[in-house]
Amino acid sequence: MIDCWPPPTALKLPKRKDDKIEYGVIGLQKRIVCPGRPSKSTTGTVLWMKEGAAVPSQFRQEDDVLVIPKFTGGDGGQYSCTVKTTNGYSVQFNITVIAEDLVPKFSSDSYIQLPGLPPSAYRAFDVQMSLKPTKQNGLLFYTVKEDGDEKGDFFAFGLQEGRLVLRFDLGDGVTELASTNPLSLNKWHKIFVKREFNKGLISLLGEQQWQRYSEGIETGLGLGESVFIGGFPNFDEIASGAGFKTGFSGVISSVVINDVPMNLGEKLLNSNDIEQADTCSVNSCLNEAKCVPSDGDFGYKCQCKLNTVGTYCERRFKCNGDVCENGGFCSSASGSRKSCLCPANKTGDHCEQDYYVHGTAQFGTEESFIVLPKPENMARNFQLGMSIKPVGLHDSVLFYSANDLRGTGDYIGLVISEKNVELRYDSGLGSFRGHSPTELVANEWYDIKVERRGSTFMLSVNGVATTLDVFYENGGLSLFTDVFIGGVYPDMYVAAGYGIKKSFIGCIEDTVFINDQKYRLIADSINSGNISSCRIDSEDGLCQTRPDGTLACSCPPGFTGDRCEIRETDGCSGSSCGAHGECSFVRGRQRCRCYVGFTGERCEQLAPVIQHAYFNGHSYLEFPRSLLPHMSTEDVETIEMKFITSEKEGLLLWHGRYPKSFGSGSDYLSVSITDGFLEFSYELGGGPLQIVSSIMVADGKEHRIQLVRKGRHGQMFLDDMEPEVGMSEGVLAILNAEGNVFLGGVPDVSAITNGRFRKNFVGCISDVQFDGHQVKFLEDSLGGLDVVPCTNRFYQ
Repeated sequence: MIDCWPPPTALKLPKRKDDKIEYGVIGLQKRIVCPGRPSKSTTGTVLWMKEGAAVPSQFRQEDDVLVIPKFTGGDGGQYSCTVKTTNGYSVQFNITVIAEDLVPKFSSDSYIQLPGLPPSAYRAFDVQMSLKPTKQNGLLFYTVKEDGDEKGDFFAFGLQEGRLVLRFDLGDGVTELASTNPLSLNKWHKIFVKREFNKGLISLLGEQQWQRYSEGIETGLGLGESVFIGGFPNFDEIASGAGFKTGFSGVISSVVINDVPMNLGEKLLNSNDIEQADTCSVNSCLNEAKCVPSDGDFGYKCQCKLNTVGTYCERRFKCNGDVCENGGFCSSASGSRKSCLCPANKTGDHCEQDYYVHGTAQFGTEESFIVLPKPENMARNFQLGMSIKPVGLHDSVLFYSANDLRGTGDYIGLVISEKNVELRYDSGLGSFRGHSPTELVANEWYDIKVERRGSTFMLSVNGVATTLDVFYENGGLSLFTDVFIGGVYPDMYVAAGYGIKKSFIGCIEDTVFINDQKYRLIADSINSGNISSCRIDSEDGLCQTRPDGTLACSCPPGFTGDRCEIRETDGCSGSSCGAHGECSFVRGRQRCRCYVGFTGERCEQLAPVIQHAYFNGHSYLEFPRSLLPHMSTEDVETIEMKFITSEKEGLLLWHGRYPKSFGSGSDYLSVSITDGFLEFSYELGGGPLQIVSSIMVADGKEHRIQLVRKGRHGQMFLDDMEPEVGMSEGVLAILNAEGNVFLGGVPDVSAITNGRFRKNFVGCISDVQFDGHQVKFLEDSLGGLDVVPCTNRFYQ
């Protein structure tokens, strides 16, 4: 009789299909218990081996338990324990141990100790962290120089009353800055913290950023030997200026320092009271995929089954025996003749054929959709601008972004519901719905704008604005999915409060604005399905898209407007101005407005503009924003030009938001003639700065200007005079202007500049340079209207 438990089925067992499977967390202790052991009445031994060889010497055995003090990725594999009794019987048990990333769960006494920062951090470094707090107070990151010339230098950040707080000391006093809004508890957040010389910066990714300079002269941080994550061994010994008294409570899934991901388990030197977080308790994976812990943004990743792809395994690319090619994936429509949903620019049963989508997108079926990358700043700020022409008026998706693709957590979206545009929203404090009173009519165009203002939303349909009060002033949204336009993936779930999955049927203009970012539906999409070119009912023709993303339709006689939606009554036909202009009515008379490079009554004459151009008060040139990128607070930006004017009012240059965007508090940069004087102005978020010339320039003479900006500091050099200088208020120093650069004016001066200016420039502009690079009007411009070369009289 074999005296061991459980009883063996053979003297030596081969590997069995039902061998035990366990998981080891990288960085933590792992204890493997042998499934069999000698019984109490029999003596015996347990021999442990790994994949047929002796276990490493740093492992230790406690009776029938194998103890791995600090589990590493290389410690995963197959282990065997052989139970041998003194009466000569033995049996082997196999245990497969799979390595898991450490996703640490912290309590107020927990911490993880990592190696110190790299030498380059003396001058600058940054930290990105993904976390899910359960309490409002706690240290997240701490390092201190404990000896030497820079003893006492420290860098610490954490939560206090829910707000992200950074404090650092370079040796000449503590600098502190804090976020305005608290982080919501029990939600995932991504934060970014940076030190660059004596400047500190914090950002809640998805919201805004705050920065501050230390008041001393020191610019280097003394580097300690260790970095502590989530807490500290003894808060009585923490630097007094750090201001934290307890450790973080919650989960930290990811730490990235200087763009290098820190595998917390592998890098861990020491720790206290750390547990593996159960980030897969709610499985967000789709199509039967497996959720496994991971040191990524949300603490988990999805292991997809064969024939599925995507972050959540949300897309099946093999269906009904067909393999969808070129990014296509399976339709879920029952009885669908075609198995594959093809992305824009592809068609065919397997998406194997090229198909070019021209201009405006047509959403043709109840599974049509476009996916755009999510902007980073939608947590508390939300603006949306889009233009739609519904063909069907059924309840359908217009816009959707959410916490995940399983339908759990926060979301924000627009739908068509009972022939109205409706906002649907939930920040975790309760769901909300509110609609516009404008009832939609099929085959009509509608311009839709949405803007969040604290606890209210403004929803506008064709200029009819409705204010919707959602009551939740501090409701920050946790949004981690991409943005869905016109529909969603077939296999995903939408939030119950959103409640609609059917796709919009109709046309959506190619240019969509989300939080002051301009998106091209086709060019910027990361996924799409069943999208074709929109046809204009009145002419059965195709719209095209200009380089700037605006719509250009070739209208038949009797129609005009951006989309040929206006039936003409005054005889201005689509061919009146030829191929190089557009028709408009001024005081009841037809007038042609000519594109760049053309002039004449019907825009039939060549008018090349290269380095000088005349602007008539309705003219403008548009250039890509890349010519004035505003990338860093340390960059020196210069604008140079010559001009001649006799008008006392006029906008020379404008760089701000996109023309279809909105918001009076937006960043901008402008050069103008105001009351006859030259004015250089910009707004960085702390209030507008105006630098005004000391002499009038509306004198019909040529003037040469150079404008210089570095962060908040600005200079104006006019002709040979001493410079005028100024500095904007506040601490913000980056110009966040996402629109293109306009010279000589803008299409609608009052609307685009939010009433700051009333007139475009009248006169001649020449020899324009941005950051020392000569601007070529014809080659570099994206477009413009009514611009002609300067006549000789300006240079006599």
